[in-house]
Amino acid sequence: MVDTNISRSTTARGEQEESKVKSRSDAEKKQLPLLTRLQAQHRKDLKQYRSAHKERTNRILHQILIPVQYYAALVFVGVVTGPFVALVVGGMLGVLSMLVSEEPIAPLGAFLFFLCAGWSAGDVADEYKWKNTSAVALILWNVSWGLQVGVGHYTGEGNESNVAKSAEVSYLSMALSVLIAWSS
Repeated sequence: MVDTNISRSTTARGEQEESKVKSRSDAEKKQLPLLTRLQAQHRKDLKQYRSAHKERTNRILHQILIPVQYYAALVFVGVVTGPFVALVVGGMLGVLSMLVSEEPIAPLGAFLFFLCAGWSAGDVADEYKWKNTSAVALILWNVSWGLQVGVGHYTGEGNESNVAKSAEVSYLSMALSVLIAWSS
């Protein structure tokens, strides 16, 4: 169980940092260290995600199906570019999850997921490269996406997915959606 005092203190600290970043001009923001800018963007993305995913069933669907999508994407990357690339991409996303989040548990889970998914996807891609693995990965990705949007958003929430409103979705949010779904 997560200690709520830790969560509250990291949230308060994050909000203080976010207000410091907001109060600066664009030129000043570019002078900030990259990690500070990424953390501020992650807090903004997390707040936006939580406001668009209020219904419990939709959040659970996302917590399960977003990792399925990422696994399918890593298998596809492994088939197209080689198993080592799937491991490297998974590892990089895992490290990025650990760096940007201020929460105590979700980033560790996301790091382990990305690392294991990258490793496993590389093995699957290497073992079954010529047996329509990329087609299965693409089908799995599309089915996961369809369930999230069709069942989760349109049926459950009664709204569009965040990606459909592309102006609100950052590249960081897209890269770390496993972390964002598990942090909500």
